[in-house]
Order: sequence, then structure tokens, then C-alpha cells
Amino acid sequence: MKNFNYQNELKKIVENKQLVQVYFHDTPSDYSVAYLLSADDDFITLAEIANTAAFDGVTIRHMSDVDIIKPDTIYLNELMKQITDDSLYQQAMKDVEGIEKFSFDGFISGLENTGTIVEILSTNGDNFTGKITGYDDEVLILEEYRSELPRTLSRAYIRLKVVAQISVDIPYLRIIARALADKSI
Repeated sequence: MKNFNYQNELKKIVENKQLVQVYFHDTPSDYSVAYLLSADDDFITLAEIANTAAFDGVTIRHMSDVDIIKPDTIYLNELMKQITDDSLYQQAMKDVEGIEKFSFDGFISGLENTGTIVEILSTNGDNFTGKITGYDDEVLILEEYRSELPRTLSRAYIRLKVVAQISVDIPYLRIIARALADKSI
């Protein structure tokens, strides 16, 4: 199949707002259901959908972490019956409206000093949650949410080379954002 072009196929999926199952090599027996917001040689950006057909946040990861993308499965066909409009997709687009480039740098610069609560997963599996307040070519500054601290936020310096995933608007982040807003933090 010499005429096949993977990037062109992914572009069609993005343009058609097609729901897909994405398998990552760090969790081969599990998958994410999502709309692809962007996909290129370096990064994949997903508007994730929960098994209840509810919006589950936006995530960007390295494309090299992707093992399989399935655009047409029995599970997806059944799930799509529960999705009656494009409101889930529109919510995702609202979450990324300040992001000019779908890359880690683009997400970091687009979310810097916006007050948006993000989740950052590192390559070794550590999870950091907080607000991005700065970055340079090597490190991002995260005002990390820590429920056990009296101030609730503490500064973390995270090397960009260990960032494996950045997520926004996932359900537990919404809870943290409300708690911080209630405390005027």
C-alpha cells in the first residue's frame, strides 16, 4: 500500500471530528476514547470522552507513545449513540482556544498565568497538579496543588524533558479549581 500516508489519515480524522480509540504503549490493555484535536509526527491532542459519554478533558502526549488508533469499532458505534450533539467537542475547543500550537511548548505558553488547573504526568509516572506560572527552554514552574499544605499551593520546577502528558479540564481538576476559587487562591 505504497500510497498510504499516516499523517493524511490522521488529518481526515481530525477534520471529520471522528471519535477514536487510542492505545498507548504504557497501558497496552487499556485505551482512551477521544476526538483527535490535533495529530502530527510529534504530538497527539485528545478531547477525551468517558465511558458514560461525558467530556473527560483535553490531553496532549507524545505521538511516539501511541501504539494503535482505531476509528471504527463496535464500542465507538455504541458510544456515539449516546452523543447527540457536538457539545463535547465544543467544550474541548473552548479549553484550547488560547493555545496557538499543539505541542508541549504551545500548551505551556497558552496556559501560563491563566489560572487554569493542569495535570502534568512525568515520564516516571509522577503526577503534578496546579497552575503554570512560568517556563523557559528547560523548566516549567508549577504552583502545585497540595491539599495537605496550609497554603494549598507550593512551587515545583519541572524539567520539560520529563513531561509525558499535559491535561486540562479533567473532572478532578474541575473540583480542585472550585476549591481554590472558594479559598480565593
